[in-house]
Amino acid sequence: ITCCFRLVVRYYIYVRQFCRKENAMPDLRSEELKSELTQFSGTEHYYAHALPMCNEKLTLTDGVKFWAEKVGGYWFLDIVLTEIMPYINDPENNKGDYPVQNFACVELDVIDDEADIRFGDGNGETRVWKHIDFTDCPAGTWSFWIEGGVMLLPSEH
Repeated sequence: ITCCFRLVVRYYIYVRQFCRKENAMPDLRSEELKSELTQFSGTEHYYAHALPMCNEKLTLTDGVKFWAEKVGGYWFLDIVLTEIMPYINDPENNKGDYPVQNFACVELDVIDDEADIRFGDGNGETRVWKHIDFTDCPAGTWSFWIEGGVMLLPSEH
């Protein structure tokens, strides 16, 4: 049994190393990615982002989908879907002059492999804040807007 177990472990390690090399994401510098994101103006397609057992819905534009694929940022979209969208859709949070249901800003600040996610109404008021201890997302501030359940890049507005 021990011999079989060792073979399985060796095979597993080999497969993981092979997959890492084949699927390794090229190192993107923030400036290059930001330059690539400026090409998005409006959107041609909309993409649904959903999770099982989650009642919230989030629609992505071409630019947001491109960003998530380039940086492996679907974890960030999952956080937006599960933690920020419920806040946006709660009627208690949409009272006053600037309801977040109509318009909201989400920022991902990445510094030294750590990230802060800030969500606000676009007028400088932060309503939700979350710290991420580790991320491989490129350094910089990544800004997104949410309008009517659609997440977009500011250049796509």
